[in-house]
Amino acid sequence: MAYFEEHSELKYTVTAESNDSTKGSVTGGGSYIANTTVTLTAVPAEGYQFLQWQDGNTENPRSFVVTCDTTFMASFEVIGAVDENYLSNVNVYTQDKDIVINNAVGCSLSIYDLTGQLLINETAIATNKLVLHMGRQGVYFVKVGKGKVKVKKVMVR
Repeated sequence: MAYFEEHSELKYTVTAESNDSTKGSVTGGGSYIANTTVTLTAVPAEGYQFLQWQDGNTENPRSFVVTCDTTFMASFEVIGAVDENYLSNVNVYTQDKDIVINNAVGCSLSIYDLTGQLLINETAIATNKLVLHMGRQGVYFVKVGKGKVKVKKVMVR
């Protein structure tokens, strides 16, 4: 007489979610046999685009091998939108005769004097900390942003 044991394969749950279901959804979640390759796809709602997964990965669709229960969360943004928090991180200040701009990589930059004359016009800041030597004292208006802008009045002494 032969005895047979029921062999059940190890399964894991992949949870796939959107951080805001009005902005988009994610397909591919479910129960999978261990070591199976799973593909998740972030599907934006109309007017939105996929931004990233919770770990900062921007691949879409995204494939991985299942080795444990796991959760993936997709983030979406309005097409062409500027994250309001992004501008709040931009820092503009003076130091001696310099205007210093931090956290504005990729932003456009315009600097005007008190008469409204455009002195500096850059389409995209290439560094995280930009130091501009103004050479003379005065009041300047610094305009930084992508679409939406932050304007700051500074005084160089």
